[in-house]
Amino acid sequence: MRTATRILLSFMFLLGSSLSAEAQNSLSFHHLTRADGLLHDNATCVVQDSLGYIWIGTHRGINRFDGYTIDSYKYTVKQRNIVPVNRVYSMQVIGRFLWLATEGGLACFDTHTKRYTAYHVADKVRTDFFKHIKSIRRSTQRDHLWLIADKQIRLIHIRQETTASGKRQPTVSSVRIGDSRGFLCTETNPKVAENGKGIVWFSGNRTVSIYRYKARKGIVYTGTVDRNDLSGLRDMVFQGGYLWAIYYDRIVRYKAYGNGVLHKDAERTFKTHGGLIALRLSTRHVWLAASDQLIRISRHDLKDVHIFTHSSSLPNTVVNDINSIYIDRNDNIWLSGWMSGVAYTYTHQELFHTLKYSPKQYSATTGSAEFISALCYDSSDGYVYIGRKFGGISRLDTKTKQVEWDYCVQPQLQNSITCLQTDRQHIYAGIGNNIVVIAKDTKKVIQILQTSNRGYIFWLCFDRFGRLWAATYAGLECMEKTDGKWTVKMTFTTKSPLPRRLSTNYLHNICYDREANELIVTSTAGLNRVILDSRGNVQNIVSYVSDNSPGSLSNNFTWAISKGAKGVYWVGTMGSGLNKVTFLDSPDGKYTYRSEHFGIREGAESEDMEAIQVDRYGRIWCSGFNLSCFDEQTKRFKTFNVSDGLQGPTFATSSSACDAQGTLYFGGSNGMNYFLPASENSMPASMHVYFTHLVVNGTVLNTDIEYTRNVTLPYPETNFTVAFTTLDYNSVRHTRFRYKMEGYDEWHEIQAGEKPSITYQNLPYGSHTLVVEAGDWTDWSGEAYTLQVYVTPPLWRTWWAYVIYVLTAGFLIYTGTRYFIKWTQMKNFIAMRKQKERHREEMMQMKTRFFMDISHEFRTPLTLISHAVHELKEEDRPGQNRYVDAILRNSRLLSNMINELLDLHRADMKSLRLHATKTNITEYMSAFCSEFSLWAESVGVNLQLTVHTPNLQVWIDQEQISKILRNIVSNSLRYTPKGGSIDISIEEGEHNSILPLHKDFYEYTAAMERGKQIIIRIADTGTGIPRKELPKVFDRLHQVESNSQQNIGTGIGLALVKSLVTRHHGGIVISSSLGLGTETILFLPLSTHYLKDEEKEKSTDFSLREMFDSSSTGCQPADDGTMEEETPDGSKPSLLLVEDNGEVLMMMQEYFKKEYNTILAKDGREALVKCKAANPDLIISDVMMPNMDGMELCAKLKNAIATCHIPIILLTAVTQEEKQIEGLELGADAYIPKPYNPRVLKVMVRNLIVKSRLIRTSMQLNENIREKIEDEKDRQFFDRFNQIIQANLADNDFSIQQVISELGTNRTSLYNFIKTSTGMSLGKYIMKLRLDKAARLLISSDMSVSEASLEVGIDSLSYFTRSFKQQFGVTPTEFMRTKR
Repeated sequence: MRTATRILLSFMFLLGSSLSAEAQNSLSFHHLTRADGLLHDNATCVVQDSLGYIWIGTHRGINRFDGYTIDSYKYTVKQRNIVPVNRVYSMQVIGRFLWLATEGGLACFDTHTKRYTAYHVADKVRTDFFKHIKSIRRSTQRDHLWLIADKQIRLIHIRQETTASGKRQPTVSSVRIGDSRGFLCTETNPKVAENGKGIVWFSGNRTVSIYRYKARKGIVYTGTVDRNDLSGLRDMVFQGGYLWAIYYDRIVRYKAYGNGVLHKDAERTFKTHGGLIALRLSTRHVWLAASDQLIRISRHDLKDVHIFTHSSSLPNTVVNDINSIYIDRNDNIWLSGWMSGVAYTYTHQELFHTLKYSPKQYSATTGSAEFISALCYDSSDGYVYIGRKFGGISRLDTKTKQVEWDYCVQPQLQNSITCLQTDRQHIYAGIGNNIVVIAKDTKKVIQILQTSNRGYIFWLCFDRFGRLWAATYAGLECMEKTDGKWTVKMTFTTKSPLPRRLSTNYLHNICYDREANELIVTSTAGLNRVILDSRGNVQNIVSYVSDNSPGSLSNNFTWAISKGAKGVYWVGTMGSGLNKVTFLDSPDGKYTYRSEHFGIREGAESEDMEAIQVDRYGRIWCSGFNLSCFDEQTKRFKTFNVSDGLQGPTFATSSSACDAQGTLYFGGSNGMNYFLPASENSMPASMHVYFTHLVVNGTVLNTDIEYTRNVTLPYPETNFTVAFTTLDYNSVRHTRFRYKMEGYDEWHEIQAGEKPSITYQNLPYGSHTLVVEAGDWTDWSGEAYTLQVYVTPPLWRTWWAYVIYVLTAGFLIYTGTRYFIKWTQMKNFIAMRKQKERHREEMMQMKTRFFMDISHEFRTPLTLISHAVHELKEEDRPGQNRYVDAILRNSRLLSNMINELLDLHRADMKSLRLHATKTNITEYMSAFCSEFSLWAESVGVNLQLTVHTPNLQVWIDQEQISKILRNIVSNSLRYTPKGGSIDISIEEGEHNSILPLHKDFYEYTAAMERGKQIIIRIADTGTGIPRKELPKVFDRLHQVESNSQQNIGTGIGLALVKSLVTRHHGGIVISSSLGLGTETILFLPLSTHYLKDEEKEKSTDFSLREMFDSSSTGCQPADDGTMEEETPDGSKPSLLLVEDNGEVLMMMQEYFKKEYNTILAKDGREALVKCKAANPDLIISDVMMPNMDGMELCAKLKNAIATCHIPIILLTAVTQEEKQIEGLELGADAYIPKPYNPRVLKVMVRNLIVKSRLIRTSMQLNENIREKIEDEKDRQFFDRFNQIIQANLADNDFSIQQVISELGTNRTSLYNFIKTSTGMSLGKYIMKLRLDKAARLLISSDMSVSEASLEVGIDSLSYFTRSFKQQFGVTPTEFMRTKR
């Protein structure tokens, strides 16, 4: 009995061990701890938000997990009033807010802004409840949460409200439960559950209370569950019509009825340490948590129990000290634990199963007995035989998956088993250089066969002839069984004769192709293809060696090999990935091949392929570093590691097998994995990509990139990294991504297992679209997700910058255009001015040359005139002296002007040589003033000399200085009126100490010698010079504007003054004020540095008296021509002669006095007065005169009715046509330039007087008619009538009726008035007015007879001529002749 019990207990132990080995590892957990980024290893709760992010509560705050990265969030000092302590107990998500039960009470976290936020409590009573929340549960009611505290439960409603400041803030308000705001109980840890149809169960009073939702009443009490087994309830969950409840050591399933009544349906008890603490339901299972284990049971019968416990030696087990369970929307289960962080796994069945066992019989092999070094499937008995690296053979039943770990533990098997092979009765184990043959039935070693060349055995293989082939490190050996014993029959090495010679003796593996009857042997030198004939003899050995050419092996170090399709072999290399080798045999006997290489580029984790199996769907499974699966169609690897349930990362060389059902087996350092590959590797239902993080210039930004999918980067912060994920926590390691920035780059790929993030640097400004797509190991999902990236332009590329650019460009274009136009205009102006200046200079030079030339020509006739005049003066004829003196005086003046012109020419040509002598300037100036005193007295000007510094000696050219002084003083005398004064002063001083007398001045001191100067000041009280004229007075041929012809100079004198002063290295300053006078200051240097030795002379022949005698007309008074007007003779016509030059006026009077009565006037103002008094028959006037010129006089006379009929002849020296036209337009009857022919003037005077008398007779008649009208009103009516007729004479269509209308009378009255007043009919009087105007037009204009006729409204020329002759006695043509 004891023996049976012991056997049974041993069997149960082994069975339990076997079950335990499988159960413990059917779920592989991933762990998150503080080392991975959790704020604390004390994790208390897990929840998933609306997007799929996992939030983890800890004792230091909260974390967010996206499958790759853990983010941390905790309160700061500034937010202490919101979350006083970061010790989190429980969490739930409502919308965008994460609600936390903390040690400090209820807190709210905004998942969009990643910040804690304040909330408003609408309750007015017992608000301290919110400071003691221990747990939060989601309600079936929308936007409702269950808040659980000690002895109280509340249901709160959460809504968004806007505060007074405009911010959005969550507001919580309690829902009425019974008669209060919450469910009150006696237990410290009450629970709540609801069925979603209005029924609510509360635990807390050692029983379960039933409540129901009532509209407008809240939650009302309906009863209590009448059961006595509800005490001690630890958690309850309603789902699928059942209320699931856990107690300390059991789980109970209650059937829930519509009224809330519960009926026990099933129950299961468990013995755990500390009892059950958490309950959650997934699709097929119920999950229970105890402090030291996780229990999974089936939902339908509570019988299929799996217990998962924590193991410190196994990294993928559950966490220790579990405190909560959470199941997310993809059926991933999350466990939080005290001091162990969080563990999570996929709750569905894992692909890989792991077998591990350490035998206890041999203590020497205990430490590493898990290493599975060889596997072999025997189809004859359905077992997979397992060889361990450190001895012993186990076997696995492929149907039950039960393992006999210590199947054969003979002493001969204690060394590493490198390979296994079996037949129906025996097991063949390669150990070192021996083949150990074991009988299956007895499990004993029956033979040990040593290789003939003592080569280390790596692989054993049977051919169809029953022979055993061994691949060793000393060549290839073939063994046959004779008399029950195996012996070596054939050996092939590198020394074997051709064609049976190997490429190397170092062989690894053998693949026997039964159909082709060939052995393909891998080695360190490529492949050796052993071709057998039909009797099993070796016909040929063909070697395939890598030559690095396309189509050859990727590496010669080949190892694992597996048969694929016909003629195709999958060969693994060490360091160069997987090769697909295809034999290409030709009919002519050539054995060639083609190889394709696949490795890391196609998604493999390693280039070492140590074991290969081809599954029944044609996929190639490779082990080495982890496990990978290659799909030939997509040419992609899918990789798996420990997190997927593998025994470990390291797999043994050539340790793999495939059973009859297609299950694959791979051995490694921590046991073995077996799995049945599915027909296809389906892609997850959704490969949604979520953007998780934004890093700009190395700083992680708290943005809501997960929700907005928009990123704005301020320039120049254009270096950024974006992280993303699929939030599929089960397939994280098998998801790869590709991305591109549209229009910027092409697709880039992120391999599975790599952290998905994208970095772009120096992205151009503007809008960009980042496209990201996820895919599994074979294909892409086809779902593209975008992130809009907007890089703000730099300041100089913003829209307002462009506006500024446009405005600036427009302004610059406008300014540039204006500048260019102005520049062009200025350039043209300067060019034109230069051209004008050149032309002017040329003209001046031409004038100067002309004057020089003509002056020489003038000297001869002037000399003859001078001699003739002197002879006439000697004769002393009575009545002629007056004319002789005038001729003599003006001839001397002309001679003086010629001399000045020659001096100016010599000065310009710099040929004027100074003859300087040392002179007493005081005596010199006294003599000079004496010569001018007579002229000054004759014109009534006071000339005074003042000497401030007597006896000044200076070197000067007396002749040239006298010319300077004569020109200046003579100008002062000309322009100083009678009663004025000229003050001349002499002093010694410097230029800087002298101030001009007047405010407006101009100075020329460029060539002046610095130092002491002789200063001569000449100040007059004349008319003055305009300010604008001051800089020009010394210009050659410049004339200051004047109304008097008598005062107009030649423009030569002052230019000569400037040249002579410059020649003396002196300076000149001229200042003037209009109406006040002019001052000229001469500066003559006392120094003689500027004089050459040859220019200094001891004495001079120059005499002021002789100079003034020879040119006295320039400075002596002239006869003013004043003559007494004779008594008028009534028989002679009267002439008004107007001339400001007395001599000219005298000559004109002498010429006309015999035939005419002459009236004399010296300016226009005087002429206007005498004209009104004397009413002359004709006026002869000069144009340029003081006070009033001839043009103004003509205009005033022609505009007056009393004088408009008087003919006017204008005489002038100005010959421009414009001036002549101006005079004629003012009404002058003739414009005669000087000099004129007196005889022509006399004939013109006579003709104009005849014509004037004719017109005057007609006009006198009109005037007499007007004077006869006595009544003033009738006279005004007559004047109005004349004005209307005169204004419309040229209008042929103007009728008498229009005259009557404008006068406001009738025809009869008008006819009678004209007849009575004029003695003529109305028509004859109007004709008289027409002819009078025609006569005036013929005299005062250049009109022809026909033009005058039309101008007065008479179309018929013959009628006009006949009427004109009838009124004036001459025809119009004859009348015009009198004009000439």
